[in-house]
Amino acid sequence: MTTPIRLSDELRDAYLRYFDTAYALRDPRLLAERRALLEAPGALVADALLEPVLPYDATVPLLDVTRAAGISDSTASAVASALFGHFVEPGAPILLREHQADAVRHHFGAPEDGQNVVVTSGTGSGKTEAFLLPLLLRLVEEAATWRPQAAPDRWWKGEGTWSPLRERETRPAAVRALVLYPTNALVEDQVVRLRRAVRALGTDLPGRPLWFGRYTSATLGGVKRPRGASDKVLKEVREELKALEKEMDRLRETDLSAGSRPLLGPPPPRDDGPLGHRRVSPRRPGHQLLHAERHAHA
Repeated sequence: MTTPIRLSDELRDAYLRYFDTAYALRDPRLLAERRALLEAPGALVADALLEPVLPYDATVPLLDVTRAAGISDSTASAVASALFGHFVEPGAPILLREHQADAVRHHFGAPEDGQNVVVTSGTGSGKTEAFLLPLLLRLVEEAATWRPQAAPDRWWKGEGTWSPLRERETRPAAVRALVLYPTNALVEDQVVRLRRAVRALGTDLPGRPLWFGRYTSATLGGVKRPRGASDKVLKEVREELKALEKEMDRLRETDLSAGSRPLLGPPPPRDDGPLGHRRVSPRRPGHQLLHAERHAHA
């Protein structure tokens, strides 16, 4: 059983093994001296701090809330599976915490009752789901009205010039949601959850993928378009995108061969789903097109 003390000790031991491996020393006496310094109290990790967190009981059936808000059961089930599927047994009813249910009720309620929701709650109470749930419910409900869209134009597979990835789509083009975070660290923590949910929804919305982009102070970009197929930047981006696809295929194969619940979520159809986001080093020049191709919005 993992306890806070055991986890702290395992993290410290992992760092010690890393230092011994990455910065190996020939002299065993120096190695032992360095190990003793690193094992001193407070050198690598501080004492474990325990924060008591009150439990937040989930008691409100999701379908009761969504039906009252006029959301179809198919939409509610798809979004619930995408957001909560990793935390409940298959077939088990999804139960919401009261503030999550209130967020949905107010978001889809009458304008005169106030649709702007402010959630203040403790750590681990599900605040992220409190805003993602109504956001995805609205997006999926709208997506059900779209016609199946044309497959993305993966221009990097050929040798021609750049073209907009979603140029052939017929649904109304618009930014439908904007999420603001105060720090990049919080983005990194939550973008995995959002990506997993969007990928899972891709299997329930064949031909109607939801797209999202991430823009931070580290995001590369610009307004300059390539001059032609021989453009240096275009060639660099093409090779980067090909490498990313190979990496994504390898991750899918590894994930599916693990024999457990896939960490990446159900892969969308190869020609319909968006390519996953990957952050590239700002020291590598010429990647503005890479980000432009992969930052499409839901």
